[in-house]
Amino acid sequence: MTGTIYDAPLFPGYNFNEFCLSGETPIVKNASYDWWINRPNGMNGWIINLTIDGTGQIWDDENTFLVNKGDLVVFPDSVPHLFGRNEKSSKWTHRWIYFHPLPQWIPMLDFSNSVNGVYIIRIKDNNIFQKINELFGEAIYLSYTHESNSLLTNLFLNIIEEILIRVQLIDTQNHKTLGISITDTDIIKTLQWLSLNYQKELSVTDIADAMDIGSQVLCKKFKEQMQIPLMRWINNHRLNMAAKLLLITKSPIKEIASQVGYTDNLYFSKLFKKKYGLSPKLYRDIH
Repeated sequence: MTGTIYDAPLFPGYNFNEFCLSGETPIVKNASYDWWINRPNGMNGWIINLTIDGTGQIWDDENTFLVNKGDLVVFPDSVPHLFGRNEKSSKWTHRWIYFHPLPQWIPMLDFSNSVNGVYIIRIKDNNIFQKINELFGEAIYLSYTHESNSLLTNLFLNIIEEILIRVQLIDTQNHKTLGISITDTDIIKTLQWLSLNYQKELSVTDIADAMDIGSQVLCKKFKEQMQIPLMRWINNHRLNMAAKLLLITKSPIKEIASQVGYTDNLYFSKLFKKKYGLSPKLYRDIH
């Protein structure tokens, strides 16, 4: 985060070379900022975008979708950007945060609903929307401060992390797997807990104790809701996270295996190849 931030980031062609930055873009028809943002190659970092008023539009082809108050859009790095005010709306105001993810955030950047590589999370509860909007406001305030030091940067990062955790909780509650809505509160809580603890050495008993529920009951409920056994889901989730880390980091494979919960690198490589048909090294090289 740097010193004074003027409105340059709101203009096309701005070079986002800060580690993290945030702002608010108030678009009114035929007025300032009423243009489309087109970044065919995406950006070097991630952007989360929260609509607080009016209607915006993402894409202008068969992938088009609209965003209204309470809708949050996540643009991963290198994913193309094309968005602007929807022509049927007189305005579109959105708040945004640009950032480079910390390693521990990677599991929280995997959402269930995406269109053409862009994630969309719809916040239906107004109280939750207000809280997330307040967090965006705090991030914007920090971006405009004249000071720049490690304490403010850490505070900014803490705000981003809280937003990601809250959005993950929303996404888990909205999530549907294989056409079945996850409605059991024990399983929702379990998924939330696993999203933060999957990399630890876990047994069914460990998870059941954390959820304060019997092991057999937990396994039965989990399979009914997710249509997959609990421990198999954890292994799949770990391997999915490993695949992401292989593509977005340059960390050694042994280190990635450890980060997602595997202490035996050979065992990790065997499971990875079974799931993806390639060794971790070949998977990284090909992609």
